[in-house]
Amino acid sequence: MRQQGAGTQSSLSAWPRALTILGLLLLALSDTPPTSADVRSRPLAPRQEDVTSGLRVETRTTYTVDMSAAVVRVHVEASLTNQTPDRVAGSSVEQFYFHGFSVPVLSEAINLGATRGDGRPLSVVRSDTETGVIAFADVDLSPDIYHGDSQTVRVTYDLPSRVPRSDGLIHINRAFATFPVLVFGDPGLTSVEVLTPAGLDIDVVGAEMSTSERDGQNLLQAEAIADPLDWYATILVRDDAGLAEHVVMFGEHEIRLQGWPDDPEWLEVTGRLVEDGLPALEEVVGFGWDEPRQIDIVESVTPYVYGYAGSYEHRDGRVAVIEVGDDLDHFVTLHELAHAWFHVDLFTERWITEAFADEFAALAMEDLGEERPTPEPVTPDDPAAIPLNEWVLPDLLEPDIGEQEAYGYNTSWWIAHQLGEEIGTEQLSAVVRAVDDDRSPYPGPTALSRLGGTADWRTLLDHLEGVGASDEAEQLFRDLVVRPDEVALLDERAAARANYDELLEIGEGWLPPDALRREMEAWDFDAAAALIPEVDTLFGRRDAIAADLDAIDVAVPVILQEEFEASHDLDELSELVRDAEDAADALRRADEARRSVSPLARIGLIFGDVDDGLDAAHGALQGGHYEQAESLAQGVRTRTDDATRDGILLLVGIPVLLGLVGLGIVLRRRGRAHRAPVAF
Repeated sequence: MRQQGAGTQSSLSAWPRALTILGLLLLALSDTPPTSADVRSRPLAPRQEDVTSGLRVETRTTYTVDMSAAVVRVHVEASLTNQTPDRVAGSSVEQFYFHGFSVPVLSEAINLGATRGDGRPLSVVRSDTETGVIAFADVDLSPDIYHGDSQTVRVTYDLPSRVPRSDGLIHINRAFATFPVLVFGDPGLTSVEVLTPAGLDIDVVGAEMSTSERDGQNLLQAEAIADPLDWYATILVRDDAGLAEHVVMFGEHEIRLQGWPDDPEWLEVTGRLVEDGLPALEEVVGFGWDEPRQIDIVESVTPYVYGYAGSYEHRDGRVAVIEVGDDLDHFVTLHELAHAWFHVDLFTERWITEAFADEFAALAMEDLGEERPTPEPVTPDDPAAIPLNEWVLPDLLEPDIGEQEAYGYNTSWWIAHQLGEEIGTEQLSAVVRAVDDDRSPYPGPTALSRLGGTADWRTLLDHLEGVGASDEAEQLFRDLVVRPDEVALLDERAAARANYDELLEIGEGWLPPDALRREMEAWDFDAAAALIPEVDTLFGRRDAIAADLDAIDVAVPVILQEEFEASHDLDELSELVRDAEDAADALRRADEARRSVSPLARIGLIFGDVDDGLDAAHGALQGGHYEQAESLAQGVRTRTDDATRDGILLLVGIPVLLGLVGLGIVLRRRGRAHRAPVAF
């Protein structure tokens, strides 16, 4: 059992179109006296409130829920004692007595009956009130109750099953029952109990009631109620085994409809809406679900009791439960279905999920050929206005909560609608898809995942400007979303983003390092401001590398850009850039030296070709092996510097060598000519 609405619902929608039940009950009960009194006196009688205040009223009301008969049977037992003393008025005695007693009942009550404590029947008639919600069972006391007298009165009536989609506060059938509990009596002398079949799900909305068992039934009790006029509870009883079921397949996704057994129209209409509405939602949202899902849609007026038109419970990424009433409201059902895209796992703020659920449900309505609903314009002087970042799931018993809920839903929707009008539905969908993909608002070329979990309003604003190219989003957030203490954060963001945009221009296609992007993503603008000058310097050093390499028609290594953008530590990145600087400088010098060698040096390079060395140095640079590239380039430079000397040696040494070789050949030939013949 759940008390005071403390359940598992994670998303609620569409504030109701009527007063809360509590307000209706208090309105009805506050204006009608519960007794009929008189005075035997001449010539003037005292005021009636003076009379009725003298009646002690002790009551116990019992509600017995009969699901099989689809009825709630109510038994009221009231012990009445006249405590108004007689008084002398001149020569006569005034006797105050009570000849009637009124028991409040719901307007749907039937089979009214009344008896005394001894079982003797009493006359009872029904009188309605202007509210149309509360009536009174007016009991004729017999005998009249004089001072010091007591009488026990028992009133019985039934709360019957009603046709679906009929007005009223009671819904009872074989699978579901809900009804408000009425109590009346003196403070501390008023008690109520509710008996329900065992094994069923029971919720209590409003005042707390104890739970136990009696005769195999569940028993809810509230004893000695201190303030009966302010005490309020609504009982909800569910037997899901008694629901009629129909399954709709949406691709590989199973949508299970569970309706009341006496309402086949709901199953038929809702089934058609699901078959047509989910494809329409997928079309306007712009993407489907990545994994198979199961969604249960249950016909229930439980959301009405909590003050809503429908509810969506997001159990995990693959299972959800929707509850909607019997009104067959297409927009409400589509709104709840839209929560399968927009839920607590997507955004942390309530207002964002409700805003997108409303806007895309409205777009789906239009896609289905129905009239597209739109939010009411937001007025800045609305007395219920609060920053939407403060709009959280409420305590439904708080005063004026209805106005605040209505403001929250409408204003959230109005923001989404305004943004859709500005940037278009496709761009709004692209923003949602970026969040659904866990994409960072400051992504690198390959590192697209967010850090820090679920997206929040800050992520949304960044994507609205970055992905959606919205010019109006920030002002909307300033006017309607942020708390007063968050305004300064928006100011800091504006300055940081201006500096960040300058870095993007300076980067000329290179993104700032990941270290800075993550600070921007986290909205840590103090940390970002400290890094921006360092990044600016690093871009300047990148430009120097590019200038060195451009002088020798060599491109900046792609891997250097990748390492630059992916860097989490600017100190380490600075060392890396220094190595690249040294390599680029050495390679430029080696290449220039190779191109500018003298003819004499070219002779020196005949047996010491440096082209292979230069190619190896270029390859090492492009592969990110900057120290190796520098070493190879320096080797080429050394060989180039020694080439002139080697050329001189070659020019001098080759003639000498040739002369020596020629002399040797001549001497060899002469030796053969003077050799004496040998006789054998």
